[in-house]
Amino acid sequence: MKEVMYMSGGSKFLMTVLVLLTLVGAFSTSDRLFFILLIGTLGSGVLYYLSIIVHQVRQMNIRMLGLPLTNAQIDTIIQHSPTFTIESDDFDVHEPFSLYALCVIDGESYLSVRVFTKYVQITEYELVFEWPDLPATIIHCENQYVTGASAFEHVIERYVSCSALGLKMEREGNVLKLSMNKQMTK
Repeated sequence: MKEVMYMSGGSKFLMTVLVLLTLVGAFSTSDRLFFILLIGTLGSGVLYYLSIIVHQVRQMNIRMLGLPLTNAQIDTIIQHSPTFTIESDDFDVHEPFSLYALCVIDGESYLSVRVFTKYVQITEYELVFEWPDLPATIIHCENQYVTGASAFEHVIERYVSCSALGLKMEREGNVLKLSMNKQMTK
């Protein structure tokens, strides 16, 4: 997954100073300036890798504290999620040959509500799924992702948890076969 590099203001300043010292040392002929070149080069590399370590530690700290994912993190997860064509013997899939992202967030699988367009009625805070020959399933939709959400809205798209709908998934290459979990729907 592509991560955005984070450097504090102090790290950026020191990195800039060390790069400038490196340039000065590169164009000098004395041994003292060569030493400055060497320190500048090594210092730049050390600061760069320290900033990567600090970024990773901050990310781990955020997850350990149980803080919610940011919208930028959700964007990254959605953008890097694998896409599948969706098939089902239990219901009709909206635009069956389109690709849909299967987003896994905090161990839960989410699909776009567009997959189920034929069976869903969307209100401001609820998704009402009316499956053939089954009672309606009402799911509360959060206005952003929160841990354990059955459904959430992100940007202009709504995502629903496959387990909240009682769906079983089976992957076959780039095809995701969905079926109703008969025990969940009774």
